[in-house]
Amino acid sequence: MPVSLLSVLPGGRFTSSTAEPLVKLTGGTHALGTDVAMFDLAGRGTAVDVDSGRLLATDTPLSTGGSLFEAVGATVNTQQTLRVDTALLEATAPLLHLKNGSVLTSAADAITLSGTSRLTAGSTLVAVDASRLAVAMGALVNVAGGSVLNVAGDLLSVRNGSIVSLLNGPLLSVSGGALASIGGGLVAFGGSGGNLLSVSNSLCGGSCLLIGGVPVALLNGATAGNVSIGTGAIQNPGLGSIKLASPSTALLSVSGANSKVTIGPK
Repeated sequence: MPVSLLSVLPGGRFTSSTAEPLVKLTGGTHALGTDVAMFDLAGRGTAVDVDSGRLLATDTPLSTGGSLFEAVGATVNTQQTLRVDTALLEATAPLLHLKNGSVLTSAADAITLSGTSRLTAGSTLVAVDASRLAVAMGALVNVAGGSVLNVAGDLLSVRNGSIVSLLNGPLLSVSGGALASIGGGLVAFGGSGGNLLSVSNSLCGGSCLLIGGVPVALLNGATAGNVSIGTGAIQNPGLGSIKLASPSTALLSVSGANSKVTIGPK
């Protein structure tokens, strides 16, 4: 299936009242959204947000009470999991949840926000449990174009012998005056342990700057003052390991003088 599982065009709206995953696959091998994102959400119109004073999108093309996508023992290949353009999205459960031996490979950034979008997550954003997730080119989460990401929990949860591989990109990329706020950890290991986060890129050029123990690439006018990382950016390090391809490999990329990232409790 080369097209999206769900595409909402500007002016459209899709509402689900269930707390179950919007899409759940059990077993099998699937090629979904191989030309575009599996979930492609687009809105229109912007206004000044009262809380932040920033110009943000006003449309909410999707409302759902559960995960966006859950795989149980399934193998999935896709171009991208989620693209949000000029839209608002609120998540009460992990947007992407892989369980029980699932394997998902994304050709590009798994999740992309652009066009002054806003994504708010009340818990972990991406959860991988006894499964594997790989991004061939790009970041796990790419926040660009003045967008805002607010995650109350962890950006990524890796549990029970899971492997997450970023083959040519960082875990989180923030650019174009975008903001990202992660209340928990950048990555949280858990379960029975034996987890691995493998990251390969050369974003730093030379050795990366360590901020709060996290290797950071500062690009296009971004400085260390654009980044605030508290304790616990890597949760439960004894239950997993992080493999970096080289000293120039960044977990976090921040580009632009007005792009900002905050990780850890406020």
